[in-house]
Amino acid sequence: MKNIQIKYSISIAACNFLLLGAYSASSPAEDKLLINPRVEIGLVDYSIDFDGTVPTPVGFRDLEYFFAIHPISYRFGLTASYQGYFFDGYYQTTSEDTVTQVFAEQGAIINWTSKKREFNIAIGTTIYDLGYCFIGYRNHEQTAIGTSNSDYEFSHEGIFVGGGYAWPITSTGSISLNAGYAWLDAVIKESLFGNTVPEGTGSTSGIKFGFVWRDQITSDIGYSISYDQYSYNHRLRNRKEGVDVRVREKDSSIRVGLNLIF
Repeated sequence: MKNIQIKYSISIAACNFLLLGAYSASSPAEDKLLINPRVEIGLVDYSIDFDGTVPTPVGFRDLEYFFAIHPISYRFGLTASYQGYFFDGYYQTTSEDTVTQVFAEQGAIINWTSKKREFNIAIGTTIYDLGYCFIGYRNHEQTAIGTSNSDYEFSHEGIFVGGGYAWPITSTGSISLNAGYAWLDAVIKESLFGNTVPEGTGSTSGIKFGFVWRDQITSDIGYSISYDQYSYNHRLRNRKEGVDVRVREKDSSIRVGLNLIF
């Protein structure tokens, strides 16, 4: 066990926008490279609200549906920090969840089995000890396999910038608030009842925010409780094929995690 005095605990969170578990210790640890791997598990509330015009074998149709899943998330991340600068990356996947989509006009239903995954990386720096800013890249994908020869994929990727501030509450624990702004390119692909719907693409931007409580169990092991949320409004088009849809994407999640300090 390390014999060091912890000066503060700072969570540098971006996008998922990220949870960076960068710990700062008093000298001489400030001049050392700190490695902080972590694992988190949580619950996700994710939804897609779809509204627009798409071509079908019987002509152009106005389609509207709401698609929501509530899976368990599993996140694996790593933070490296040195002299106030940091790098963070994480990969997150979820359990499968099921949802039923009803097509009233056709008198048909599709039972979907869906999951999602995301990948984030970021670099940043601390500001006046307890503040921080960051820039990074995000890649997110939701996929689903349905009955009646149907499948679905919605993805977005892009860059984000943001910052936050941590307030020490105890000698080793702190609460951190963070926010980031993302510029994203999105794609939707779908096949319904064996018929391929032409893909739609578009770009959007939006805010993600969150907070995290982080404390230490020992000088080598810490834990976290975090919450974050985003809502993006996409307009996806394919002018050649006549696709013009609006997709409202919402995600909120709460997680608990453990991290090691090297």
